[in-house]
Amino acid sequence: MFWGGAQDWNGVATTMFNLSKTLFQRKDIAQVAFVVWNKEHTLDWARIEVDRKKLPKNWSELTYLEFFSYTHPIAGTLEADKWLSEFYAKYSSANPR
Repeated sequence: MFWGGAQDWNGVATTMFNLSKTLFQRKDIAQVAFVVWNKEHTLDWARIEVDRKKLPKNWSELTYLEFFSYTHPIAGTLEADKWLSEFYAKYSSANPR
């Protein structure tokens, strides 16, 4: 169950990076969207979109945090949004742009 803490976002970022690496091996996949579902509270905890065109050419060599900085995450709750903001602030150095 995800609810919004930094460890939750770390887990989501890691899983999303690993899945994206697998999916983007196919040349016919240009975008992926992930929905993180919190079944205990029956809500979309977060949605994360990844567009291959917005990634650097060496995207597969990035760390999962650097990769996450190129995605478009949208928190599904105010609490998750609070933690997402704190997560981004803490790892702002991960954004190589």
